[in-house]
Amino acid sequence: MKKIALKTHDNHEFELQAFAAANSEAPVFLICPAMAVKASYYAPFAEALQAAGFNAVLMELRGLGSSNKQPHKGNNFSYHHLVDIDWDLAVNTIREAHPKSKIVLLGNSLGGQMSALYTAANPNKVDALILIASCSVYYKAYKNKIGTLLGTHTLAAAAALFGYAPGDKLGFAGKEAKSVIYDWAYNARTGKYRASGSSNDFEALLPQVKKPVLAISLAKDQLAPKSAVEALLAKLPSCDIEHQHLSAQDLGLEKVSHYSWAKQPAPFVPRIQSWLDKAVS
Repeated sequence: MKKIALKTHDNHEFELQAFAAANSEAPVFLICPAMAVKASYYAPFAEALQAAGFNAVLMELRGLGSSNKQPHKGNNFSYHHLVDIDWDLAVNTIREAHPKSKIVLLGNSLGGQMSALYTAANPNKVDALILIASCSVYYKAYKNKIGTLLGTHTLAAAAALFGYAPGDKLGFAGKEAKSVIYDWAYNARTGKYRASGSSNDFEALLPQVKKPVLAISLAKDQLAPKSAVEALLAKLPSCDIEHQHLSAQDLGLEKVSHYSWAKQPAPFVPRIQSWLDKAVS
């Protein structure tokens, strides 16, 4: 594994973790984490992709791990900073290192949502999109509608009070930037996406995306239930979508969760490889 230090134009410093395949021209998977999850958590999945002959790169979310932009009252950022700045630098860096490779964005939860937004704004830079346990957080897509709405907006209210969201103290996620939580709660309330400060109209761009998409949802995943995954996929009507809704039994596992799949790559990588062979020539 090789660490690649990056610095954005707004002085965000973070690292990519690159797992190189023997063939530098093989597809590159940019693995994008869930909210409050460090990039290193996905190392077993990156290693499995590497062993299967792919290049894999772990993305660090702003505010976590190697990032120098830890959320606090004086340090705020939004979806705009993630999608338009951090994702763009990461993808451009990969393209420079692998000019002949297909680039596949593979996102978990928030990482999948941001990858979908990035693809919508930059369709010429992405070849395919994989969403694993990733969904819209629109409250109407959940069985517990009122609980979802109250939970997301309690975190937003806490962010307004403290200048950042103390998710670590409230029992959901970790410390999160105020405007990330505002954008997240806006999606929960309206079902629409915005990135505060961005010039991109993502609601207009998402329906125009024409890319192969693999969505994997997990049975009993209360954070990304099938209905909420379908709510995100509905925003990509022009894409060629394959949605696999899988139980632990389907995967040959004793149990699997919203996060644990990243440490259980064996049943997932062959599915991804088979889909990619068909979807991306």
